[in-house]
Amino acid sequence: MYTYGKGPGSHGAVIIGDKILVGYLVNNARPFIYTTALPPHSLANIWAATLVFSRSNEARQQLNLNIATFVTCNAGKGNLDSPIQFVMVGSPVKAKELASRCQAQGFAVKAVVAPTVPAGMEGLRIIIHSYNTHTQIERLCKLLNTEEQ
Repeated sequence: MYTYGKGPGSHGAVIIGDKILVGYLVNNARPFIYTTALPPHSLANIWAATLVFSRSNEARQQLNLNIATFVTCNAGKGNLDSPIQFVMVGSPVKAKELASRCQAQGFAVKAVVAPTVPAGMEGLRIIIHSYNTHTQIERLCKLLNTEEQ
């Protein structure tokens, strides 16, 4: 399944599979059966995004390097192999305070608190980008690691 809602900035998704899977979904997937085709401007947006993404190996490699840098320098607090990192803080007050400190330093870090996450599992949502510099990531890690969690 490929979704088009975040990176491409559109909506919709596609599922690629063999004839048996496609046949099953066409005949049994209620959301598919009771929907309409995407409008032409959405298809054009998806097509343009596909062209951009197919030519962005360097950016993808840089993003993977930035993710690895964040995971390594953040002492395992963010350990996802994803651009979206979650650093658990464990308290809504601490999560909001730490997010505010990060924001004051220019980082677009968001606190995630209950009921979005279970009580006691509050933390920070951090998104790593290909254009983040090594210095920016190190500064953020230093800020996160100098705080008592």
